[in-house]
Amino acid sequence: AAFNHQHIFIDPEPDTSVSLAERQRLFKLPRCSWADYNTELISEGGGVFSRQAKAIKLSPNIATMLQTDVPQLTSNELIQRLLQMPVDLLWNGGIGTYVKASQENHADIGDPANDSLRINGNQLGCKVVGEGGNLGCSQAGRIEFAKHGGLINTDAIDNSGGVNSSDYEVNIKILLNQMVAHGDMAVQQRNQLLASMAEQVSQLVLAQNHHQSQVLSIANNRASMQLDNHIRLIHRLEQAGYLNRTLECLPDDTALAERARQQRGLTRPEIAVLLAYSKIYLSEQLNAAHISADPHLSKMLLSYFPSPICDDYSAQLDQHPLRQEIIATHLTNTVANRMGPAFCNSISEETGVDTVEVVKAFLAASAIMAVEPLWHELDRVGLALDYNHNLHLQQNIQNLLEDTTLWLLHHQRGVAIEIMVATCQPAVFSLLEQLPQYLDEATLVQLEQRSQTLAAADIKAHLGRQLVYLNHLYNGLDIALTAQQSDVALESIINTWFGLYNLLHIDWLTISIDNLPTHDVWQRKARFNLKQELEASLRQLTTLVTKDSTQIFNAEDWQNRHRNVVSRCCDLFTQLKRSQQVNLAMLSVAVKEITNLQANHG
Repeated sequence: AAFNHQHIFIDPEPDTSVSLAERQRLFKLPRCSWADYNTELISEGGGVFSRQAKAIKLSPNIATMLQTDVPQLTSNELIQRLLQMPVDLLWNGGIGTYVKASQENHADIGDPANDSLRINGNQLGCKVVGEGGNLGCSQAGRIEFAKHGGLINTDAIDNSGGVNSSDYEVNIKILLNQMVAHGDMAVQQRNQLLASMAEQVSQLVLAQNHHQSQVLSIANNRASMQLDNHIRLIHRLEQAGYLNRTLECLPDDTALAERARQQRGLTRPEIAVLLAYSKIYLSEQLNAAHISADPHLSKMLLSYFPSPICDDYSAQLDQHPLRQEIIATHLTNTVANRMGPAFCNSISEETGVDTVEVVKAFLAASAIMAVEPLWHELDRVGLALDYNHNLHLQQNIQNLLEDTTLWLLHHQRGVAIEIMVATCQPAVFSLLEQLPQYLDEATLVQLEQRSQTLAAADIKAHLGRQLVYLNHLYNGLDIALTAQQSDVALESIINTWFGLYNLLHIDWLTISIDNLPTHDVWQRKARFNLKQELEASLRQLTTLVTKDSTQIFNAEDWQNRHRNVVSRCCDLFTQLKRSQQVNLAMLSVAVKEITNLQANHG
């Protein structure tokens, strides 16, 4: 079914191949309306009806479709019934606001022409709303629909592809027109080059907008866990003068406290608003920091433009009058579309560093963990992989990058991106190759099953292997630091480190720490500090043990030589594992025991 200001189109039981062909025919006409549709192709009982008709008689087929027994409806009543029909998708591609919230009056909407057919967000019968037009729903209407289980972004998100395309067009034409003006390119050559890049620009735009929508899905999936981060971001944006909460229909602090009590987070359209404002804020911070002067960050210019520009005109790109702004915008999208709206603000608050340093650490983390090929591969397989499984893998990558960014800011703050990568990446890659020999049999069986699932979705074997081992790769950072500080061969450090890791139940301890509640910033800080203490203890113990012996580390021999202190430690962990609920105090005692092993080592 469809409607516009003239007609209502209903095809109760469509032949989809026939209707697609007819729609394609109409699409190619210079001008057309639903009146041009070949009604002989419409299924029985359907038709094209004028909105000027006083009443529209409902055929049995339409009545069945609408689940009603009334014989006729006015055109506005019919449209209201269509809007409430249980369908997968409601697509708004025109002008007008058709959905408001229950608490809103029609006068609040400012679209009197549609007052008589507008419905409330909780009355929509669809699963998904797509807004190809502007203001198809009021923001309060979107939020009400989302609270009732519907999937909806905002019109700005759903229309961002067109804006993104325009940005590319303008930025490319500025560059090429500058070259034409300087006599470096003929007008005909410019036009041919523009035409040749159309498909590649389309792919860049589609990818960027896909990732923007995907990060909203991840954030929506974790909304209750992220509520405190979102609240702190709202406060930061308000204090900086960017966000008007009332204007954007975001809840006040009392309502947010109630959501926290109920363990409910922001809705998807609310998170979409935060994503938009967080991007504006981040982009302006990067611009103010003159990031185009940074040799590494300035390379982002090449990843923004299509390859024909980068391959043949990289020197001219450095003279682009919007070079700084393009780099800042592209960096903003790179970070926000992968990590969500609250990432930079949360990391900055947690570490006390400015946003530019957070962005640099994130870029280093992405390179160290080599996640770019993983993202491309998950995009490539698309829906061959179960959607929820794909989302879970994306969340795992996000978690790893967040942890790695925090680690780098703690241990490598102020270090150039290239040096961070050179220091840590070899250990991570080496660990990826050697992991199977250090993991227990049960874990290996579990990981192999996951590998087979990914292989069935046509994910390349080496990338599938990296995805299933993802949670273990973070350990490579501490191994790299230990090797750097002890001046011992990397292989020897990995062997000793994992020998102690398995003997002292570090995997269980790490998972338990990660599972501690993080509903507010203080819980997050406590968890982060405890994790740092555990990692430091294991690094120092590994250094001591490695220096203490010229032999290859043997966990059994080492345990026998330090039986008393190791047994005490392991007994404590065994007790903790029996506990039904492990808390911060218990884990703090456990980590202290590992610290004590250093003093008793000898």
